[in-house]
Amino acid sequence: MIKVKDNPDLIRDAESKAILACDSVKLQEHRARKNFMTDLMKQGEEVRELKQEINEIKGMLEVLLKKL
Repeated sequence: MIKVKDNPDLIRDAESKAILACDSVKLQEHRARKNFMTDLMKQGEEVRELKQEINEIKGMLEVLLKKL
């Protein structure tokens, strides 16, 4: 592994030339943020689906009420 110039938190893999983070605390924080955002997006999609289902139920209720 080769240290990246001007950035002590990064190293370069000599074989693949990939730059890697070597600060485990920052890596854990990044993963936590990523998981939080993924969960937030899933919740947003679930809310949209629930709103759509509620609108469908409202439409069915309106049809039923008109038949009465």
